[in-house]
Amino acid sequence: MTELPVVAQLHLVIGTLAVVGGFLAMLLPKGKTLHKFAGKIFFYSMLGLCFSGVYLTFARSLQFTFFLAIFSLYLLLTGWYAVARRSNKVNFIDKLGFYVISTIGITTLILSVLGWSLNWYYPISEPSYPSYLIFVVSSAFIAYWDYQMLTAKVLIGTKRLVRHLWRMYFALFIATTIFFGGNSHVLPEELRTELILTAPIVTVLLFMFGWLLYFRYFKKT
Repeated sequence: MTELPVVAQLHLVIGTLAVVGGFLAMLLPKGKTLHKFAGKIFFYSMLGLCFSGVYLTFARSLQFTFFLAIFSLYLLLTGWYAVARRSNKVNFIDKLGFYVISTIGITTLILSVLGWSLNWYYPISEPSYPSYLIFVVSSAFIAYWDYQMLTAKVLIGTKRLVRHLWRMYFALFIATTIFFGGNSHVLPEELRTELILTAPIVTVLLFMFGWLLYFRYFKKT
């Protein structure tokens, strides 16, 4: 397919833009004009990254990458909707999100068990089937939190902001890990040190958990 290299290169460019926009949004003062602008760059870049990722999974017959793209898309859209929503009441979109993440968890659990026990084939460029447990565990926790929101029937106060932040940080963590962990070959050789490749990933995690701790113990509702 002659268009594949072009899409793959575009995918890499969009991914780079998503990481840059995400880090700017992470470092800039929250709620300010520049933060919102950087957030839009991150959001739309991640949106393009997820869709181009889905395309590449079909073009290259990649399975793990497909779930990674769908999982990231779920985080991105639900994180955005947490602050974009006009009503505090739980609605159809919230229920749809719960069903989507539950489906991801159940499907990857089945694939993980069957793929490992039956020794199914998987592309050499992708992780083995036991690695799908990453989606299983993550989806289980997220589905539980979504279920709590559905039973509460409202999303109010700082809970909306917390939901927005950690989901966007999680999406940024995935993009950053893929860029510095899987696509580090695009960087100059002198920059491919363990410190430079791991520092951005650790930074995203520190910011994410830092904000969660802040809202949990210091920020009043």
